[in-house]
Amino acid sequence: MTRVILVLAAIFSFQAQAKIDLKVPGMDKYLTLGSVETVDLTEQYETAHDGLFINSTETLAAAQCTPGLRQPKQKLTFSVVDDAADWLGNLDQTELILDKVINIGKKVWDIVEKGRPVVNIQTDVATALPQGSNCWLDLQGWSAPQTKVWGTSFKNLYGVEVAKFVYRVLYLPGGGVNGQGRYIGYATVQPVEVNVAWGYTFNAQVSVPTVFNQGTRENPVAGMNINVAWSVKTVLKHVEQTQAYFVNGLGEMQQLQ
Repeated sequence: MTRVILVLAAIFSFQAQAKIDLKVPGMDKYLTLGSVETVDLTEQYETAHDGLFINSTETLAAAQCTPGLRQPKQKLTFSVVDDAADWLGNLDQTELILDKVINIGKKVWDIVEKGRPVVNIQTDVATALPQGSNCWLDLQGWSAPQTKVWGTSFKNLYGVEVAKFVYRVLYLPGGGVNGQGRYIGYATVQPVEVNVAWGYTFNAQVSVPTVFNQGTRENPVAGMNINVAWSVKTVLKHVEQTQAYFVNGLGEMQQLQ
């Protein structure tokens, strides 16, 4: 037992010295990010059971749907509203304005913190629904959930992969009101696999900066921009980058960068 403790102490001592001794040959190249590549890994991961992915509409609905507020009036209006306070003060709580698309979910949330996945599936979702709705269950005709898996590989100046980040973009498109409109019931980004080498710190965050109507006032189509931002830090470098995606109520998804 004493010998094991001494060996472990020696290892930790070496690591501690390596963290501060940048004169170790090649240490600067090891701790410097050289390349980043993001690829579509949907086919590879679509049948994987990674334990982090929860494909459950009921679970996702729990955060966005409140009992007693799921039966909207079927009065349809297309008036232009310039200020949210106007409709909050004058509009009945369950009356829908179809051509105004709003996000009643989150705008920013963490998915990786210090190299560890963060999974809060019940709350970490965004929406693109008609103004005045309380939940995606207020609408009908939803399509099957759409999903794609993306993987980002981070390599240092030696060409060695020092971090790997695989994540799934999941969203529910297609719902409307009395056959009008195509909205996004929920959208989320979930970590699937995160591997980080010694000496590196990796964080990732999702943001939904905007939702909008890319259709017409009579037949709205919800659009949503999703940004996956990551940062990689070492004692030498701090690198940040954002990968952007676009999804809409027609079930279309596009990588923007």
